[in-house]
Amino acid sequence: MLSLHLSFTVLQCAVCRDVSVPPGTLYRVAGFPLSLPCAVSGFEGPRTQDFEWFLYRDDAGGRQMGVVSTRDKGFPYAPFQPRVKNGEVRVERDSGDKVRLVIQRLRAEDQGKYECYTPSTDLTYQGNYSASVPVKVIPDTLQVSYTRSLTGQPVPEGAELTLTCSGGIQSEQLTHLSITFGKRNNGEGFGGRHVWEAQ
Repeated sequence: MLSLHLSFTVLQCAVCRDVSVPPGTLYRVAGFPLSLPCAVSGFEGPRTQDFEWFLYRDDAGGRQMGVVSTRDKGFPYAPFQPRVKNGEVRVERDSGDKVRLVIQRLRAEDQGKYECYTPSTDLTYQGNYSASVPVKVIPDTLQVSYTRSLTGQPVPEGAELTLTCSGGIQSEQLTHLSITFGKRNNGEGFGGRHVWEAQ
């Protein structure tokens, strides 16, 4: 009887609602974007599910704050209302059961535990309806230097051109640095950029 009961329990849980976010802790850099995916599976009801994001800020004693919702425009708490209104903080939907929270430019006060919650559409309340992940916001300490072998004279087509660029950071976290070279077009600005992200 015990084995039958256990088998039934496992089978029953196989169709339970499950909400998932990336494992943490996640480290991201102030001033750069945060893209935080969330997915739900094993649910009943419509294929397009709603999502609500909460933040438990480190500097607010873990107090819950509404960030953004797919179903309620009045959901964001006061600190997030203007950022949601101008699109800096938003939810992007990948599919009916997968979304991502996007914060275009992270601030130090965005640090904390992010919870993705899915309102129930199930006939019975089984499984987990939310998942959370801590996000640490670290300062942008990137410094970039470069040297060039240009003399101000035109470079013949096919000739070798050497550009050297180096970047350095001051961080205790493991980081991945990506540097992209770009081209200035008729004084319109430089097309290159640098991006770095802590994992």
